[in-house]
Amino acid sequence: MSKSSEKLQQYFKLQKGKTHKIENHPIALEEEHIRDFYLTMLCVASQAEGGLSEGQALFIQRIISGVENAKELREYVKLSLNIDDKFAEEFVTLFVKNDLKYNLIVDCLLIAHALEGEENKNIFLAEMIDTLGVKKEEALALAVIAIGILTQDSESYLSGIKSLSKKFDYTKFWYYGKEFVVGCVQNDSEAIYHYSMTQKEYIFPQKEGEKNNSIVLKSKKIVLQNLVLDLSQINRLILKSTESIYLINCEFDGKDKHQKGGISFYNSINIYVINCRFKNFITSRSVLLFSNICNVHIRNSIFTDCESTYLGYDTSQYGDMHCGSILYSEHCDCNVDIVESEFYRCQGNKYAIMSYRKKSINYKIEGCKFYECGNSLNPFVMFKESRKSDFIACSTQGCGRSLWYYN
Repeated sequence: MSKSSEKLQQYFKLQKGKTHKIENHPIALEEEHIRDFYLTMLCVASQAEGGLSEGQALFIQRIISGVENAKELREYVKLSLNIDDKFAEEFVTLFVKNDLKYNLIVDCLLIAHALEGEENKNIFLAEMIDTLGVKKEEALALAVIAIGILTQDSESYLSGIKSLSKKFDYTKFWYYGKEFVVGCVQNDSEAIYHYSMTQKEYIFPQKEGEKNNSIVLKSKKIVLQNLVLDLSQINRLILKSTESIYLINCEFDGKDKHQKGGISFYNSINIYVINCRFKNFITSRSVLLFSNICNVHIRNSIFTDCESTYLGYDTSQYGDMHCGSILYSEHCDCNVDIVESEFYRCQGNKYAIMSYRKKSINYKIEGCKFYECGNSLNPFVMFKESRKSDFIACSTQGCGRSLWYYN
C-alpha cells in the first residue's frame, strides 16, 4: 500500500471514531484540566503493553468526539509520551477521591481488550487500581461490568452494577449500557427503572415462589421504557410513586382476558404516558386507574379495542361508579391532558373514555381522534361532565353525535 493510501485509510478510521462518538460520558461535564488527565491516562494505558493499536485509537477517539472542545487525539498521545513524576503525583491527587476513577478503570479494561488476538495482562492497570485505592471487590465488579459491555450482555452488566457500592446506580456507566441492556437497571427507594433500548417482549422478574397475581412497583420514581408487556398473564400492574411515573414507548396487551383493571396508579404527583399502545383490554373498571393522582399527561398514544364492563351504582355516599374504558380516577381532583392520541373501538358502560368518582377531573383533550367509540347505555357519551373541560381540534368518526360529555 502506498504512503498516500495509508494516510487516507488512517483519515477514514479517525472519521469513523468521530462519527460514532460516545455520548454522555461523565468526563464531558468535567473541567478541562481533569478531562485532559483522564484522556491522557487512557493513552498511557493503551501503550502500557506496546504501541497504540488501531482498535484502541478508535475507541479513545469515540470518547474524545463526545467531549466538547477536547483536544485532538494526537495531542493526548503526545502528552502520554512525555509524562513524569509530577504528572503522576497530580493524577493521583485528582482521582484518588474522585468517583471518576471507576469510569477510568472500566475504560482501561475496554482498551486492554481492544488488542485483538492478544493476551494483555496489563500490569500497569493493576498498579493504577491499587494506587487509586480501589477495593478488590470493586475492581472485580468493574471487570464484570467491562465484560458485560464487551459481550453486550445485560445480565453481566447489571450484576456488576449491583455488586458495586450502593452509592452507584445504573447511570454510572449508562453511556455504554443504554446500547444493549434489557432489564431492571435500578430498583431502590429512589427509582425503579425497567428498560430496553428498542421495543422488546418483557416479563417482570419475580421472586422465587411468587405467583402471577399482581406486579407491584413502589418507589419515588418509576420508569417503564420500550417494553412490550402481556398483561393477561397477571392480575394487575400496580404502580405506586410519591413523585412521578413514566410509561415511554411501551406496548400493553390485555389479550381480551377479563381483568379487574389494566394498570393502577397510586399517590403520585405526575403521570406521563408517552408514545404508548394499549390494546385488547376487557376490564371491570378501566385500562388506566388513578387514585390520589394530581396530574396525568398522555401524549401520542393509541388505545384499541378497550372495553369496560362494570355497571356501577349511584349513591349519595359513593357517587357515580360508572367507568370509562380508558381512564377512571377516584379520591383526587385530577388534571388530565390528552394530546395527539387516538382511540379505536373503545366502549364504556356509561362513559366511553373517561370517568371519575367522589372528586372531579379537569381535562384538556387536544388533537385527538375517536373512531367507533361509545358505551352500552348511550352511544354518544365520551366523558363524564367535569368542572373544567377543553376540547381542541378533536374529531370523531362513527361515534354518533358530537356530544363530548353528558351527565
